[in-house]
Amino acid sequence: MVLSDHTSKWNMDIYLPVDKEIPRLRNTVLSGKFFGKVYEGDLKETGKWCKDFEENTNSKGMGIKKMVYVVYYLS
Repeated sequence: MVLSDHTSKWNMDIYLPVDKEIPRLRNTVLSGKFFGKVYEGDLKETGKWCKDFEENTNSKGMGIKKMVYVVYYLS
């Protein structure tokens, strides 16, 4: 699984799973409580999906501290 954190319109941080620390790179450990949902369709629908996701987490009393995406591109 690859996670992407869209830090701006033109930039993102990519998180890749590794088995050990990689020298000269910023290694990050993710921990906490996670919730996921799958959406299918054109990427232009992303805004609608984000709104739905936020409503979904709020209805479960979770809220969102940080949104990180997993995107699979199939051809």
